[in-house]
Amino acid sequence: MNQLKNLCAVAGLLAVLASLLPVFQLNNSHGQVTERGNSARAAARKYYLTKTFHDGNEALTACAVGYHMASLWEIQDPTLLRYDNILGFNRADSGSGPPSLAFGWIRTGWDSDQASVPGSSNCSAYTSDSNFGEGTVVGLHRLWGSDQTRVISPWSSSGVGCFETTGVWCVQD
Repeated sequence: MNQLKNLCAVAGLLAVLASLLPVFQLNNSHGQVTERGNSARAAARKYYLTKTFHDGNEALTACAVGYHMASLWEIQDPTLLRYDNILGFNRADSGSGPPSLAFGWIRTGWDSDQASVPGSSNCSAYTSDSNFGEGTVVGLHRLWGSDQTRVISPWSSSGVGCFETTGVWCVQD
């Protein structure tokens, strides 16, 4: 009976230790122990801004295979995502993150609309390149001390004519 108790105690201790192991992992590039948050970051959903420019009716097909045109609500908090520097547009100081002040078409989550209101306008659900309609574009703020921050911070928004060309924000499927 004592052997069974000892065996159960050892099994319980091993289970506790096994549950604690994922909390720490070896960071191979620096040989340091880091918290699990970094491995979660590595597995985070990717997003990017296309290097190519597209008018409003091309936006839905602009993203690479495995990605789709992003809704603002999918990429609103870039700290939860990982920027794809290989597929995406970069600036000289982008590092591993997205470029600032680089605008791209974004889905709004609204009805088909061509009004001149960022967040509402979407080139008729990105099927139009009309000279008279608008779509919504967003980009990350460049000036951090600016008082022009909006409710969708850190993003800035604007309306752009559906016939104009700009990048497209894409997010991993």
